[in-house]
Amino acid sequence: MKKILKALISKKVMGILLLLLQAGIFYMGSYALKEYSTYIFGSTTILGAVTIVSIINRSTEPGFKIAWICLIAVVPVFGVSLYFYVRSDVTSGRIKTALRNIHDTTSHLNENDDYELHRLEKEGDFDFGTLVYLKNSAGYLPYANTGATYFPLGDDAFPVMLDELKKATRFIFIEFYIINEKSRMWNEIYRILKEKVHEGVEVRVMYDAMGSMSTVSSGFRQRLRKRGIQCVAFAPIKPFLSTYQNNRNHRKIMVIDGKTAFSGGINLSDEYINEVKRFGHWKDNSIMLKGDAVKSFTLMFLRMWNVIDGGNENYEKYTSRRDFEYSNYDDGHYAPFDDSPFRDERVGRNIYKDIINTSRDYVYIMTPYLVLDETMLDSLKCAAKRGVDVKILMPHIPDKRYAFALARTYYPELISAGVEIYEYTPGFVHSKTTVSDDLRAVIGTINYDYRSMYLNYECGIYMYATSAVEDIKSDFKNTLKLSKQFTIHDYKHSSLFWRFFGKVMRVFAPLM
Repeated sequence: MKKILKALISKKVMGILLLLLQAGIFYMGSYALKEYSTYIFGSTTILGAVTIVSIINRSTEPGFKIAWICLIAVVPVFGVSLYFYVRSDVTSGRIKTALRNIHDTTSHLNENDDYELHRLEKEGDFDFGTLVYLKNSAGYLPYANTGATYFPLGDDAFPVMLDELKKATRFIFIEFYIINEKSRMWNEIYRILKEKVHEGVEVRVMYDAMGSMSTVSSGFRQRLRKRGIQCVAFAPIKPFLSTYQNNRNHRKIMVIDGKTAFSGGINLSDEYINEVKRFGHWKDNSIMLKGDAVKSFTLMFLRMWNVIDGGNENYEKYTSRRDFEYSNYDDGHYAPFDDSPFRDERVGRNIYKDIINTSRDYVYIMTPYLVLDETMLDSLKCAAKRGVDVKILMPHIPDKRYAFALARTYYPELISAGVEIYEYTPGFVHSKTTVSDDLRAVIGTINYDYRSMYLNYECGIYMYATSAVEDIKSDFKNTLKLSKQFTIHDYKHSSLFWRFFGKVMRVFAPLM
C-alpha cells in the first residue's frame, strides 16, 4: 500500500496529472466559448478560416498541414487556440536560439577537417554531393582514418561497451533516450563509471526525461552527482504544456576519451540485450567507431550538454586528437551527423531520400515504425518501379499497437508499386538501418516516421564504401531469413477495426 501511495504522489505522476488537467481546462475553456458566446465562436470560425489559409501557404510538409486543417475544421476554437499556442511557444524559441548560437560558436572546430571532402571532389567521387549536403545543412564532415565494428544485436554490443569503458583514462560521455536504473545493463555500466570517477576520469550522463520517465526515480540525478558523475535530464517533465516537451532527445551516444564512440538503436535497458522479454526477441543493433570520426560524436554530445547546462565549454579540450594515434585509411568514409527539429533542414529524412532516389540495384530498410510523408512514399514507389530491389523489414510483434496499425496502412500502396515488406516473426525490430548498392548505408536512431524526421533530436552515421556497409547488408539478409513476407492478401484478411483505426490515425500522425 505504501508503494502504491508513493507512486501516486511521485513527481512524475503529479506532473502528468497536472499536464492532463491543464489540457482539460484548455479544451473545456474552448468548448465553453463555443457554447456560450456566439460572437466569440463566430469570430474564431473566421479566424480559423484565416488560419487555414495561412497554414496552406506555409513552407512545411503537407502532412502537417492536413493534420492541422482537420483539427481546426472539426473543433475550430480548440484547434485555432492550440495552433497559436504551439506557434508562439517561448521555450522552444529559446532552445532553438541556444542551439544555433552553440553551433555557430563551435563550427570552427572542424573547419580544417574538410581535406577528405576536397579529395573526393578531385576524384569525381559519386557521393561527393551527398557529403557536401551534410556539411552545408548540418555542419558535419566525412572522415577517413576510422574503423568500425558492427553489432547485429545489443547482446553482441554490450560486452564490448563494458570493455571499452574500462579502458577510459580521460572522459566518458553517455547520452541515451532511455536509461533503466533497475536493469542489469545500466548497473554494470554504473559500476564501471563509479570506478572510473575514483580514478579521476570525467564522467557525464545525459538522458531524456520523457523516455526515461518510468525507468529512473526522482533521485537518480542526485545519486549520480553524489558519486562524482555529472548528470542532466533533457526536457524534464513540468506541469506546463510546451512543444519543447514534444521534441524528445532520441539520440544514443557513448564517447570514450574521444577515441571510441558507440551509436545505434539500443538504449540502456535489459530488453535491448534480450535479458528480459517484452515483445518476443528484440532485434536491435549498434556500431562502434574508432578514429577520426569520433570527433563528431564528441561535438554532438557537448553541444547538447551545453544547451541543457547553459555553461561555457572548452571544446578543444575534448576534441583534440593529439592524445592518440589511429591508422586505418583504407575503410572508406564515415560521416556522423545529428538532426534537430529546429533546423531548417530535415537532414535525416533527406539523407534517406537521397539514398533511395539514387539507388541503382537495391535498397534495404530496417525500421520499427513506418509513417511516411508523401515525398518519401513516392521515392520508395518510384525506386521499385524503376527496377530497384526495395525491401522493408518491420516488426511482427509491435511495441505500440496504434503505431503498428498506422504503419500497415502504407503496405498496400507500397506492395502494389513493387516494394517487398517483411515482418520479423520472432519479435520486435528496433534497428534503424538503410543500406544500398554495396556502397552506402546509414545506421543510427532515425526511424522512418514523422517523429524521428521532424520532431525529435536524432543522430546517425552516413557511411560510404566502408566495410560496415557489407556487414549491415549481411545482417539484413540474415534477419530476412527469420521473417515473413507480407502480402496484399494478408492485409485484406487483417482486422477490419485496426485497418480503419490505422487510417484515422494516419490523418493526425504528424501531430503525434
